[in-house]
Amino acid sequence: MKQEFYLGMPYVDLALVAFAIFVGVFLAALLWLFSRRRAELDTLASLPFEDHSPRETTP
Repeated sequence: MKQEFYLGMPYVDLALVAFAIFVGVFLAALLWLFSRRRAELDTLASLPFEDHSPRETTP
């Protein structure tokens, strides 16, 4: 007979396991988001650079 891993666990330990799973999913989502953002920044960095800085004009 198969028992679930949480049978017999105190509620505090069960809450800690749930919190650890939540934090893991949250960190994985942040990692995925920033990796996508970095790919966008790499694409922007590969575009040709055009200087838009103000230039001094001499009369």
